[in-house]
Amino acid sequence: MIKTLIVDDEPWTREVIKQFGLWEQFDMRIVGEADNGLKAIEMIRLHQPHLVITDMRMPGVDGVQLLQYLDEHFGGIKVIVISGYDDFVYTRQAIRSKVHEYLLKPVDPQELNTALGKCREEIAARLACMTPGALDSETIGVLNGAVKRIAALLLEGEREALHEAFEDLYRKFLHLEHSKALINRVYHDLWKLWEETVVLHGLDIRETDVRYDPTSATWRATIEVLQAMYDKAFEKLQEDRKYRNKINLLDVRQFIERHYTEPLTLESIARCFFVSKEYLSRAFKQETGWNVSDYILRLRMERAKELLIRDRLPIKAVARFVGYEDVAYFYRLFKKHFGVTPGEIRKANGQVNKVQ
Repeated sequence: MIKTLIVDDEPWTREVIKQFGLWEQFDMRIVGEADNGLKAIEMIRLHQPHLVITDMRMPGVDGVQLLQYLDEHFGGIKVIVISGYDDFVYTRQAIRSKVHEYLLKPVDPQELNTALGKCREEIAARLACMTPGALDSETIGVLNGAVKRIAALLLEGEREALHEAFEDLYRKFLHLEHSKALINRVYHDLWKLWEETVVLHGLDIRETDVRYDPTSATWRATIEVLQAMYDKAFEKLQEDRKYRNKINLLDVRQFIERHYTEPLTLESIARCFFVSKEYLSRAFKQETGWNVSDYILRLRMERAKELLIRDRLPIKAVARFVGYEDVAYFYRLFKKHFGVTPGEIRKANGQVNKVQ
């Protein structure tokens, strides 16, 4: 039975999805509903669903942040986005987050069930690959981290580090080299990320001539084939960036706005766009009037203020959510930015609301 979670702040939309979906036909069961991203994360941890159907615009933790969380912690979960907004930023985030389908409201029964059917086939195939000899949750967690690192290094332009990451992946799971579940999962996950990179960046790469069958290949052969594919993508990315005279600063801003809760630096952003940090700093300042670090700080502080006032989240949780593990450091930055502490701004806003 395929466990499914529905996430939407509109009760009517959740009801429509429940009524339209051919759940029994697709061997699916709805394990829960959530009206915002925070509740969804709690339910995902509790139920560990195979499929999440989510809206994008929700109060508090929205769909973009939910997709980022799934990428980082539950990379194997399939996602269908159902949104009332045909928004480029949302659509692009959906593509980057390996979303299976992006459907617009009002929900069309045929489109919904077509998407459910495709998800059912992929989930069933994946579960079949995982048994017998399924991987335990700890192994899957380590594997997801390794796969995510390889994908990041491809975009960051660190070829030597990329090769080392593949070798590290090989050594780390050498004790499971005869596990077909491991080989199938690694090949599927890394091939999917490679394909998405090729499509997103418009790379001119033809299908590899290497004949490869993950059901009969060895662990070493799997790593070698994947590394060759990533090398080809790396070369194309370098060529494309090398001959561009300038970068699209709208892309840079959208990248920062998607990842500002992560440990971003000027250098790491420059690597992702294959330009020097000096060029990026100068171009960004000319275009926006902001230094990159100040722009990131402003986004974090405004989001923190919103979470403190509107969502009433604990200060420690707010600090971590916007990218600060050190709560004391977050306090100092917040007070310097707004002139008051997180507690004071929450208290002041609460008094204003009472007067109104």
